[in-house]
Amino acid sequence: MEEDKASYEALEQENKELKEKLDNIEKFKEFQRKAAKWTLRKGAGVFLGKGLKDAIKQTFTEFNTNRYILLY
Repeated sequence: MEEDKASYEALEQENKELKEKLDNIEKFKEFQRKAAKWTLRKGAGVFLGKGLKDAIKQTFTEFNTNRYILLY
């Protein structure tokens, strides 16, 4: 009886340690997902933002050119 109680307590302790390890792994994976998402958003924002900025400049340039041509 005493032996069963000791083995049960050992199993509970091992179970607790394994749950802690699993929680740490899951937290690390969640951190990696968030970091990857943030990096992708920032990287895409830089490239898309630059393209959008260039497109807006080109639109204003064309508008001003057309306006200049229409005035003369």
